[in-house]
Amino acid sequence: MPSSNSGEIINHSYYSLSYLEEHEIPEWTIYFTNKSRIPVWNAISNKYILPDGSTPALRTDNFRPDPKVKNETANYLDFKGSGYDRGHMVPPADMQFSKIAISETYYYSNISPQTPSLNREIWRKLEQQVRKWTLEYDSLIIITGRVTKDPITNEDISLGRIGPNKVIVPAFFYKVIIDVKRKSSIAIVIPNKRHEGELLDNICSIQDLERITGVDFFYKLSEEEEIDFEDRITD
Repeated sequence: MPSSNSGEIINHSYYSLSYLEEHEIPEWTIYFTNKSRIPVWNAISNKYILPDGSTPALRTDNFRPDPKVKNETANYLDFKGSGYDRGHMVPPADMQFSKIAISETYYYSNISPQTPSLNREIWRKLEQQVRKWTLEYDSLIIITGRVTKDPITNEDISLGRIGPNKVIVPAFFYKVIIDVKRKSSIAIVIPNKRHEGELLDNICSIQDLERITGVDFFYKLSEEEEIDFEDRITD
């Protein structure tokens, strides 16, 4: 688990999150994935199947408040007419191995406002790339979160707030991908807008990301292990 600035850690069946009540979005989400959980195309059956031969669970699109959050989460009215997508921090496509797992990704505690040009383009490519890395390297831990503070001045650089619950719109989003077996990691930070560059143009050091988010991603490890994970970049 990373450190939490909110102190409100919520554990669901297959992922956990730190929830920010004052922002009504997750500070971060974290989950484990491996290649047994990722559907692959089967040319014989002409459809995607899980490695055990079972059929992947389907998207539910059942967006709903998270009953585990102490106070209310965001809801449908916050996003209605806002111009922002309901961006998943834990993507449903990574949870198709279980009906419960994919359903729980639709809690609003797992959602942040994303511009359509981010959510439907480079962010989608990043999620797809994570699944490719999962199939290639197997056991990965994925941490996803937001950046709302200027790393130098510490001033608010969010893009405003939306809806009756004043949901904050982050200026940037990030993913930290941790390769458990190879003890390496990579962090990618992308602005919440259309992005014309290549996906890997957005690599950020773990130390810099910790500085601008105030989150320690490896604080429960020994100092030696923390240095090992932070200094080794996944190929």
